[in-house]
Amino acid sequence: MTAMATVVVLAACSYVDRPTHVYRPSGIAAQASPASGEQLFLRDCAWCHGADGRGHEDDPSIVTEAGGPADVDFVLSTGRMPLRGEDQRMVRGTPAYTRKEIDAIVDYVRTLQPEGPEIPIVDLTIADRGRGEELYQENCAACH
Repeated sequence: MTAMATVVVLAACSYVDRPTHVYRPSGIAAQASPASGEQLFLRDCAWCHGADGRGHEDDPSIVTEAGGPADVDFVLSTGRMPLRGEDQRMVRGTPAYTRKEIDAIVDYVRTLQPEGPEIPIVDLTIADRGRGEELYQENCAACH
């Protein structure tokens, strides 16, 4: 009985100590067709955000508490997500996904009908940079 309890405890500890990188299947499975946005989301994001994107008790919803497709694209393309652990802060880093994978995940998140804006199209040739500076100073500069 003690040996069985030890095996269960060790298995549980290894489950909590998840890898520090995005899971990538090896061998033949990795050579199959690329994963869909839904598959990537369910494999890498649903741990914290839930299969329906609504989060869990202590984990954020990406449907009601985030900035929609724009936010998801931002955090993935700047390497802020996925986090390596629940106590880790979001900081800029190397993206864990390719542009094609990010687009697929964002497209899947759209099917969950999240609140928040679409990804903006930025055209610097017509941008009012002075107004952008004002908005940044009023809304962002205090923290950033």
